[in-house]
Amino acid sequence: MGPEAKDGQILLSQRVNVALKESVATEQVGALNLKGLTQPVVAYAVSLAAPSRLSALSKGGLHRMSECAR
Repeated sequence: MGPEAKDGQILLSQRVNVALKESVATEQVGALNLKGLTQPVVAYAVSLAAPSRLSALSKGGLHRMSECAR
């Protein structure tokens, strides 16, 4: 199994990061090799500097990178 988000961390795919660019601060964490995908996926972590937005994303179900990358 590949890398997963740490406790309290939300990882986003590049596509989701671009869609949320204006409303959420993120930091690139690098390319991840995910199970079921042939190419690495560039991952972004939601910055903890935006806690109110962090809880809104968490409630929206963006916890798993593999789900966002499909």
